[in-house]
Amino acid sequence: MSTLATAAAPADGNATPKKSKKKLIIIIAAVALALGAGGGWYFMNAKSHAKPADMSEEDDEDEDPAPAKAADSKAADSKAEASKPKSPKKGKKVLDYLVGDPLYTVNLADEENDRYLQMGLVFEITDLKVGDELKERMPSVRSSVLLLLSTKKVRELLSAEGKKVLSAEILELARGTLPSRERKEIKAVDFSTFVIQ
Repeated sequence: MSTLATAAAPADGNATPKKSKKKLIIIIAAVALALGAGGGWYFMNAKSHAKPADMSEEDDEDEDPAPAKAADSKAADSKAEASKPKSPKKGKKVLDYLVGDPLYTVNLADEENDRYLQMGLVFEITDLKVGDELKERMPSVRSSVLLLLSTKKVRELLSAEGKKVLSAEILELARGTLPSRERKEIKAVDFSTFVIQ
């Protein structure tokens, strides 16, 4: 029995280092395989992510960029057209509208009855710079218009002719606040609201 045990012992001793060497080789091979797979995955993903930003001219030739370029140029053209101020045809001026102060409310000059007028104005202008100047002078225009309205009687304002006269008078008041060279740029005064009560 003791002979068998001693004979078996060296066999087990030799077997243990062989098994541990095999295990070590297998572990090293598995780690190398995992590193190789991970490195390959990294380079594939890094290349695909970097491709749009770092695309070379050869890559551009391989793909057909015509539809994408055509769509991009149409979008850029339409954006540029929308942002450009529309210029009038030669010899014509653009008509723009400038809304006056929200509402003018004033007592009319009728002595027998208390009547008042509520009115809104819109100025037709042909030069945007003049429109900006008129906006700056709007407090003065408003004061002049209120003073003018307070002199009017109901019978003067009920007819269409009376409203046209009032419109012309307000036009002259608004033009009078501007330098002489810019006065003709205000073409007309329109009523947006006109209520007498």
